[in-house]
Amino acid sequence: MLRYAFEVLNLNRVELTVYDFNKRAIRCYEKTGFTLEGRLRQKIFKNGNYQDVLIMSILKEEWKKTIH
Repeated sequence: MLRYAFEVLNLNRVELTVYDFNKRAIRCYEKTGFTLEGRLRQKIFKNGNYQDVLIMSILKEEWKKTIH
């Protein structure tokens, strides 16, 4: 998907949001090269608690480093 975003669509940046309790997804994004940019504190109410939402992104130049 990132290859398509950067090579076909010629994007310079891809960003995403992920719930802070989704540790597996966060680790997967970090392994792929995404960087934590910010935290939206108590953004959602889930299972009786307020939860943070994380903002992560990767730049084209960072992605190129991970594929070589």
